[in-house]
Amino acid sequence: GQIEQVGSPLELYRRPANLFVAGFIGSPKMNFVQGTEAETLDAHTIGIRPEHIEPNLEIGHWKGEIAHIEHLGTDTYLYVDVPNVGTLTVRLDGEADYQIGSAIFLTPRRTHLHRFDALEAQAVEERGVVVAAVPRAGPGAGAAQRPAPRPRARARGSSA
Repeated sequence: GQIEQVGSPLELYRRPANLFVAGFIGSPKMNFVQGTEAETLDAHTIGIRPEHIEPNLEIGHWKGEIAHIEHLGTDTYLYVDVPNVGTLTVRLDGEADYQIGSAIFLTPRRTHLHRFDALEAQAVEERGVVVAAVPRAGPGAGAAQRPAPRPRARARGSSA
């Protein structure tokens, strides 16, 4: 296999280097949005974790309909069908009380949006916020964007 990113679990959660890492770390997995909605944020794909979406019954960025609800004790997951976006998962407090079929507005916390480019699905930072990147053209394009793996420490008494 290929090492996609090296870092602590929290670093990978907060700043995934690409779509693979973003979708691999976290449960439930990160929501990915493409198309016009992502393009308005100058990205091919935007990612937002379920716990970073604020629900509201009256106003918000996206309007959708609750398709399914999972009550899991300390958490409640809403699965919301949003036109032109897809189904988004929202993670709430376990006491959240919503009804299937209800209209709901969702607003992603902008400081937690992850933006990924089209060619390599890579993320980069600009002013502390993860934003879209335009990969460099030419041989080896994007190679510098991937963090290099850390050298492995040798075990005591190892001569290798």
